[in-house]
Amino acid sequence: MEYKKEYFLAEKSRDRDGFIRSIFKDKTDTIVKENVLSLIRSKWDYISGNLALHSWPVKYAGARLTVRVEKSVYAQEMNMYVNWIMERIKELSINVESIKIETGPLNSNFSGFDNQKKNEEIKTSDNKRDLSKAQKEFLEGLKKSEN
Repeated sequence: MEYKKEYFLAEKSRDRDGFIRSIFKDKTDTIVKENVLSLIRSKWDYISGNLALHSWPVKYAGARLTVRVEKSVYAQEMNMYVNWIMERIKELSINVESIKIETGPLNSNFSGFDNQKKNEEIKTSDNKRDLSKAQKEFLEGLKKSEN
C-alpha cells in the first residue's frame, strides 16, 4: 500500500512538472535560472562578504555561476575564497558546482554599494519578460498560494 502511495505522489509530481513545462514551454528554464540568479544577487553581501563591494554575479547556467569583479586583484582574492563562497551558496539550497570569475567593469546599477537599486533593476527585468496572459495568471496564482 505504501509503495502505491509513493508511486502516485511521484506520478502526480511529474504531471505537475509536465503541466508547468507545457504552459511555459521553453521559458521554464530561463525563469528558473533568473530566479536563482536573483536570489544569489539578493544575498550577495552575505555570500561574498567584503568582496561584494567589488563583484557581482552576472550569469547562472548549468550549475555554474559567473561572477564579474572589477580588477584582477579582486579576482585573485575571490579565487582564494571560492570554496567558502560555494558553501554559503549551498546554505541557500542552490546547486552551484563551479564559479567562473571574470574581470571587467561592473554595471553602475549593480555595484555592491546600492542593494535597493539592484533589487529594483531585477524586478523591472522580471516585468519586461514576454509572457502570455495565461502564463501571467498562472504566476499570480503561484504567488498567492505561497502567501
